[in-house]
Amino acid sequence: MRIRKLLFSILATGLALLLAAPVVVADDHDREIRLTISSDKTTYAPGETVKLSVTARYKDGKLVKEVDKAEVSVYDPTGARKVDKAKMTKVGDGQYKYDYRLSSSAKTGDWRFKVKIEDKDDNKREENYYVNVASGGGGPVDNDGDGYDSSQDCNDNDPSIHPGAAEICGDGVDNNCDGSVDEGCGGGGGGGGHASLTWSDYPSACIACHPNQANAVASSTHYRWLGLAADMVNQPGTQQGKLTNAVNSYCINILGDWPVCGSCHVGRGLRPDDPQAGLENIDCLMCHNGEYALARVRLADGSMGPPEGTPQATLDGYVQNIGKPTRTSCLKCHANAGGGNAVKRGDLSMELIANSDASFDIHMSTSGGDKACQSCHVFNNHKVIGKGSDLRPTDDPSRGAEVACTTCHAGKDGSNGHSTSKINLHVDRVACQTCHIPTYAKVATETHRDWRFHHDGSPADGASGPGHPHLTTGQNLVPDYLWWNRTSDNYLLGDDALLTYDPERDTWPTSRPLGGFYQGASKIYPFKYKTADQPKTVSDHRLIALDTFEYLKGSGDVVKAIQNGLVNMGYAANTAYEWVTTDTFQLLNHGVEPKSAALNCSDCHDGSGNSQLRMPFDQLGYHTWPAKVKSCTLCHGSKSMGWQQMHEKHAEGMKLDCNGCHGGEPTGFVEPPTSNGLCNNCHGGKNYDKSQDLHKRHADKGRAQCDDCHTF
Repeated sequence: MRIRKLLFSILATGLALLLAAPVVVADDHDREIRLTISSDKTTYAPGETVKLSVTARYKDGKLVKEVDKAEVSVYDPTGARKVDKAKMTKVGDGQYKYDYRLSSSAKTGDWRFKVKIEDKDDNKREENYYVNVASGGGGPVDNDGDGYDSSQDCNDNDPSIHPGAAEICGDGVDNNCDGSVDEGCGGGGGGGGHASLTWSDYPSACIACHPNQANAVASSTHYRWLGLAADMVNQPGTQQGKLTNAVNSYCINILGDWPVCGSCHVGRGLRPDDPQAGLENIDCLMCHNGEYALARVRLADGSMGPPEGTPQATLDGYVQNIGKPTRTSCLKCHANAGGGNAVKRGDLSMELIANSDASFDIHMSTSGGDKACQSCHVFNNHKVIGKGSDLRPTDDPSRGAEVACTTCHAGKDGSNGHSTSKINLHVDRVACQTCHIPTYAKVATETHRDWRFHHDGSPADGASGPGHPHLTTGQNLVPDYLWWNRTSDNYLLGDDALLTYDPERDTWPTSRPLGGFYQGASKIYPFKYKTADQPKTVSDHRLIALDTFEYLKGSGDVVKAIQNGLVNMGYAANTAYEWVTTDTFQLLNHGVEPKSAALNCSDCHDGSGNSQLRMPFDQLGYHTWPAKVKSCTLCHGSKSMGWQQMHEKHAEGMKLDCNGCHGGEPTGFVEPPTSNGLCNNCHGGKNYDKSQDLHKRHADKGRAQCDDCHTF
């Protein structure tokens, strides 16, 4: 005879008499819905569009996939209803958006957006979300009424000029706001606006014709090397970036070494915070002429430009041949970060400029998408979207930091986005990159740096002069996998490193992605892991900004470089220090391979339920449940089936959460299971004389989790 289900295991505890009486149940369990509501910004001006995003989840974190109603009503500051129960647009399971265009005469004050989500079982949730409308102070407006506001329109006083407009040849105007004048018009090299230019016109001609663009660049992270860092948990209100306080496990910090570290800055030699650095310090050609970008060097006077002795015709050609940024322009700096090709990022190298192997990078290879960087890293008013987990500032906070794969691959994050149901089960918790970047470092990348020795292994004692620190590199590496909620804890210059010391690894982190097992928006992402031997003060645990100019271009003596660094930081040169190992995790986004090369189930799972293959399930939290699974006969008679079949039946078919089978067995009820007790918390209605039906109606059909009714 089948042993009674979980409910009957409790009868032996003395509750049999309670269960013998008829109880009241309902067809559906009231699963609490929780909403996350956000907008592209919090303050708007009349005439702007409020872009609302809504995510609906049950209290267990699962997305609300089957929704009957997804509505929003809009109220102005007086309480007048402007929109009544408008249907929101579904963009994925449990995810909706709604755009509301404020009129040019919109009232100022707090506008209320009342959002309502109701699932197929009549479970519902209503929440209010507020945005502020401020007259003239809410941000960019569309002055000329051409559909593009001043953050997008390079001339918001002329409706014929806007992104996407036709380029008018010979007028010397950037009609389509792409940063180029008269492109595609023929003529000598760069077209009507550039063909007559000579090197002596640079950069004055750029600033004269494109003052708005020049000012936009001057306020961008690309130029300032500083910005807001909303996704950094360490001092998010502080301006952060490479120019001042960022510390990493490569060249540590810029303090004392602008000449070397600033060689990839999009300026013409001066620091962006130098009082003498005006718009003429912006080096437009670094982005708009790839050949110039490859040739540019630090000159004897400290400025940046073509090498001495460059022929006049070549110089003139730089300013006459202007175009949109190419992979060459971008990779000159981004692929050579950290001191050489592919050294830092692990997924970027100069080979991406003209690589024809689709397996190298399906997006950028000439036989694949052949995409320019800005195809994904879209610029808006010279501010770009997208950055690594270890980078502090967000260039355009209104758009955020993420380049979403679904921008091009719409629907792939949904429950039916892939043709294989098994893959669709993963998309809520596994990032696209995890499966589609099986390896990184297709060109060898740095995995460890030791400043005590030079690149050739000789001691960095000054005897052999300056040089690069000793590097350990690796190629075709398997990523490290971590939960990440898209926020990070990054070390800043002057922080107490002891606060983030990792005793398990015995490392002093400079960048750690945050997140955890099924916590909030966390997903599993692939990362490059990198360590370095760096100096740290003994008394107060500050990582020392070793003077890299002294090391790389001066004496090459690491002790002198440390002493200089201590003085630069305000310490005495003889302050006691020690060598420690720092580490950093860096998000991998590039090097996506063709879909045929994506990871298969067997790459991570061996069917045992305790796989130890590519994916570190133990470290990710999957195998930290109690080793003993609850007795199967606690709920039903003994059955024989494989682990995978068993897991699919319970987790996917019956919708039980992990605690349904793992963990301790129940000790009792949350409340007495009577019609006016526990059962009354969720419903009222039908009576059942047969108490053995209760467990089937609740647990077997996925309407309740064990801890909804039982204590453990």
